[in-house]
Amino acid sequence: MICDLERRQIIDILPDPEATSVEAWLKAHPDIKIIPRDHGGGYGHAVTGALAGARQVAGCRSGAELWRRLQVRGFRGSSRVVAEWTTRRRRNDATPGSIPRKCPSARVITRFVTMARDQLSRSDAILVAKIEATVPALSVVRDLVDRFHKMIQRRRSEELPAWLEQARSTTLASFVNGLNADHEAVVAAIVEPWSNGQIEGQITKLKLMKRQMYGRAKLNLLKARLIHPSIHTLHQM
Repeated sequence: MICDLERRQIIDILPDPEATSVEAWLKAHPDIKIIPRDHGGGYGHAVTGALAGARQVAGCRSGAELWRRLQVRGFRGSSRVVAEWTTRRRRNDATPGSIPRKCPSARVITRFVTMARDQLSRSDAILVAKIEATVPALSVVRDLVDRFHKMIQRRRSEELPAWLEQARSTTLASFVNGLNADHEAVVAAIVEPWSNGQIEGQITKLKLMKRQMYGRAKLNLLKARLIHPSIHTLHQM
């Protein structure tokens, strides 16, 4: 959020809190001379990159001083908690744009790689770009995953053989082997309108109902609650 403190008005709302977005906005408004800002988030570097001559007014950097101010406002936590927080924020500011100190888990990285690029947040997209620069093989896998999604969405089964051949030598090899083992069904899944997606939804409904009955529901009761009466009538005919 961008505010005019003299007029006490909001003048703009950015799409995200990333420092790169702030820097781009400031570059489009070169007449600004004084910029009060939050201490964290890399905003100091963003201001310097966009308006080097502007005067910056940042938040308190001292953990002890911040703790005293918070106590006046009713904070009852220890000074150690505040000191640790301010230390982490200073470290983040000191290494703008670097890969996070805590590496994301393999599951998180996999999710990022398999997501469409336009579905990633700005910070996640930056992280993915840096990971791919460090591990180029992931960039190849990401392109293959994108192509696979498009092939499924556009029902282009004729593209499958070439895709399988290219993916065979990557970390997707085990996935390729699984597709080859059930090749005809995979081709049918691409060209036919049917899938087991609805079945998965019904299984979720079944599990929910079993939990509601604390796992004590017998088969006949589950059938009575889940199967439509018209289906029962049809089976009895």
